Amino acid sequence: MWTGTIYNDATRKYIPYEIAISENKGKFSGFSHTIFIGENNRQETGMKLLKIKKKSGKILIEDDGLIYNNYAEPAPKGVKQ
Repeated sequence: MWTGTIYNDATRKYIPYEIAISENKGKFSGFSHTIFIGENNRQETGMKLLKIKKKSGKILIEDDGLIYNNYAEPAPKGVKQ
């Protein structure tokens, strides 16, 4: 489990960000969790599955689909973290 922040360059704000990673028989899996304040000071939450690969001593993490959100507006497409 890792907890920290990511920077949203569109809003110029840091967003709380959590990643949970597990390993089973050499295969990694995980999810990410973000919480931010949307319009009208409404707390909005998103949870995504993650693709996790270990390559050349590094761990590569890539979004693999939104599995939960309570966003007031549909999530934008093509956003990278």
